[in-house]
Amino acid sequence: MPSVPPDPLRLVTQRALRAIGLFGGVVGVGVVGYLWLGQGRWTAGDALYMSVITLSTVGYGETLAGMDEVPGARGFTMALILCGTGTLLYLTSALTAFVVEGDLQGGLRRRIMSRRIEAMHGHTVLVGLGATGSHVATELRETGREFVVVERNPEKVDRVREEWQGIEPLYIIGDATDEDVLRRAGLERADGLIAALTDDRDNLFVVFTARAMKPELRIIAKTVDPQNRAKMERAGADAVVSPALIGGTRMVSAMLRPYEVGFFDEMMRDHADPHRIVEIEIPNGSPAIGKTLNEAGVRMHSDALVMAVRDRHGHLRYNPSAGFVIESGLTLVVLVRAADCSALREDLGAQPRPSV
Repeated sequence: MPSVPPDPLRLVTQRALRAIGLFGGVVGVGVVGYLWLGQGRWTAGDALYMSVITLSTVGYGETLAGMDEVPGARGFTMALILCGTGTLLYLTSALTAFVVEGDLQGGLRRRIMSRRIEAMHGHTVLVGLGATGSHVATELRETGREFVVVERNPEKVDRVREEWQGIEPLYIIGDATDEDVLRRAGLERADGLIAALTDDRDNLFVVFTARAMKPELRIIAKTVDPQNRAKMERAGADAVVSPALIGGTRMVSAMLRPYEVGFFDEMMRDHADPHRIVEIEIPNGSPAIGKTLNEAGVRMHSDALVMAVRDRHGHLRYNPSAGFVIESGLTLVVLVRAADCSALREDLGAQPRPSV
């Protein structure tokens, strides 16, 4: 198994603490040495003061009272200077790296991000920020879905940050085929995982690992070769998407049905009045149970349109009438404004989270 990358803040903190401890040890040696040489002639404060000005190479031209009368005092001082100078330089370089080189800022940012990830529940884990994964991340962000990215290459995270004008996603740098990395991304608290790596074997391993870690997790997997669909499904993927297959179909649709394709393109790209097609599951206890679509007030939210209804067995009924009666366990497929999705879910008693 690949090892989990160490916490940058922990590493630089350990280095700084080690330097501080080493310097403190040398100061302690100096204090003890002067007290032993003086045989009660000097106080601990005098010995500490002499040690500090000696190690700092300041000196001030001062010496301990009667130091010239103590055999070996000057030799001990010279030895202390030689040993302490290197220690002081090491301490200075460690503290400089801690602050000036950005270790402190980067480490604190990573620590804050880790704590935010640890507090997340019901989010999506996105594996891979390549050509496909970056588009997935953008769509998740635009729909308001909480997600964590797992990516091996920090440069891909930097590229997304630039595309988002300085806003960065929550991310973990590491290999998603490692259970520890997925655990750091909060997989065991997540609702779903999207495997969007560039290699089918890696995606297959991620799907298998994630399914073993959380059997009820919803998993969507990318496959470069459509022939690998069956393998992905056997490994545990709930749905398998082939960008090449979808891209080819989309190109033909754009040629033969340009207005239909244009409709969905405009809907997805409209930033002034964005709409989304969402799924809303009707739970037990929903205030809409027993009411018709008209009575439930679905159209009160931006003229939301119920495009289809899926029953417990997965059967779809398209374009239901306004008199269709809502039952527990049904799933409504609704075209609604992105800004009004949460309010519609709340009125229907559904979970307050957006769907993709």
